[in-house]
Amino acid sequence: MWLAFIGMFVPILMTLGPDFLAALRSYTWKKVPCTMVYSKVTQAPYSANTPTALHYQLHVEYNYTFEGRRYTSRRLTTGKSSGTTDPASGHHLVSQLPPGTAGTCYVNPRNPSEAVMQRGRLWMGMFLFFPFIIFGLMGHEEIFAWLEERNWCRRLTAPLPISETNDALRLDKRTLMFGVLGLAMGVFLGGFCVVGPVAQWLHSRDWVETDAVLMRSELTSRSGIHGPEYSLEVDYSYEVAGQKYHSTRRCFGGAMDEPVADLTAWAAAHKPGSSIRALVSPRDPAEAVLSRTVDLGWISLSLTLLMFCFGALMLFQCVRTRWLSRRLHGATLLTACLGTIRQTPSQLRVFPPPLVSAIGCALAALPAGAAGGWSLYKGVRALMQGNGDIINLLYGAGGCVAALCLLACAGAFFRKACHCRPILEVSPGTPSIGRAFNLRWRFVGPRRKVGWLHVVLEGFEQVKVRHLIQGYHGPISEEKKERSMFAMLPVVQQERGDALTGSVSVPVPPEMMHSFQGEKSAILWELRFEFGKDSSEKLEYRFPIQLVPAKS
Repeated sequence: MWLAFIGMFVPILMTLGPDFLAALRSYTWKKVPCTMVYSKVTQAPYSANTPTALHYQLHVEYNYTFEGRRYTSRRLTTGKSSGTTDPASGHHLVSQLPPGTAGTCYVNPRNPSEAVMQRGRLWMGMFLFFPFIIFGLMGHEEIFAWLEERNWCRRLTAPLPISETNDALRLDKRTLMFGVLGLAMGVFLGGFCVVGPVAQWLHSRDWVETDAVLMRSELTSRSGIHGPEYSLEVDYSYEVAGQKYHSTRRCFGGAMDEPVADLTAWAAAHKPGSSIRALVSPRDPAEAVLSRTVDLGWISLSLTLLMFCFGALMLFQCVRTRWLSRRLHGATLLTACLGTIRQTPSQLRVFPPPLVSAIGCALAALPAGAAGGWSLYKGVRALMQGNGDIINLLYGAGGCVAALCLLACAGAFFRKACHCRPILEVSPGTPSIGRAFNLRWRFVGPRRKVGWLHVVLEGFEQVKVRHLIQGYHGPISEEKKERSMFAMLPVVQQERGDALTGSVSVPVPPEMMHSFQGEKSAILWELRFEFGKDSSEKLEYRFPIQLVPAKS
């Protein structure tokens, strides 16, 4: 693992380290007025080895005076390269600083011949921390195990109050880490894939159409994590107020699930050298698009919502644990673990009703099936044209499978909704150990015919166990709930006759364990109802019930 970390960190440090130090050093330079002599944007390849990979390079020349001496500089920024893949940023700078205008540059006081027009970007230094983040994700289990070992050693060597030795309500650092990561990824995806394109679309209402010439229209492919990934590279030029501009934006946004078949059709219909209409911003002519549409794919939206909800849920668990650790003391803790005693009868119903569950599953299957079917159709269409649209094929198949599973669940709930369901009344509302309680039942709903009925009182021990599994980037631990039945008390065994209504007195043996609800462990009791109109039909419902200690 250490070799992997060194193999990641050293190349990144050698590549980004000098530029980051130069950018950091430029913030100590003096701010000096300058006069532009020359400013131009040219298109050039990244290197001689990649002549087809083009970018836009900014060429500037300006004069400035420092401590009574006149100097000339051609440096735009502190980095080695002054190029960009977005021509709008380069044209924006050129339009703001034409020759003869006054500007500002930053001069090195120790070497006045060294000056730049733009300070380096310090946020690029964040990439230096990427190896630490990846290393932390790969080895987070070892790190947390070391921290837990230190914590146990501190407990053994130093006398601590009981409140600090309680692990049940201690903040889980794993949950906090994954909550922060999930929320950060959700916010990033939401801002990049949703908020940014929609905001740009809203600001483009007054953009005007301008004649443009299409310089490049090419479908390119590259190898990605899911296989070949395709993108449509466009480049067009246009003139505003006698000045020539370039742009590579086709629309607002760029969905990861944009169909390859549609991209291929667009490239075939728009050949290089043809005339095309572009929408240009009147405030900044360097900003332009070919179509005033927002490209928001359902995969991007789903991943954004999934990441944001996952992170929010993890952080909610952390806040809840912290809140409980501060609030639960004394009688409040006893009430939270044992529950509230209720002497009046309590009614137990099936919630949510099966029909509501069936409708919910069917409604959820509609968008999943529509999105999955659309992506699958586009993926198969691209495959028939000789292009492997793996993203749409994978996510389309996943959406269709999810829709089928939801429809199967809807069918199962609907079959249950076509039969009657029980309503229970328990008196007293919270039975106690060693005493009997009265159980009454009746059935409501369609097809109210019950030929046999079995009612069983079951006790379960439930614990949260942390399992260590081997993940894609290393070992990962996850906490799972495990249940084990420790008691099963038959209550009703009616094999024939009408069982639509009835009542029974249920004695609870004194040696049974009462209900207990903890953060890591629990004792749960359930009433299992099994019934049917004959031996060929079997329906089952479970109702949680609370048993309090005998002395309560």
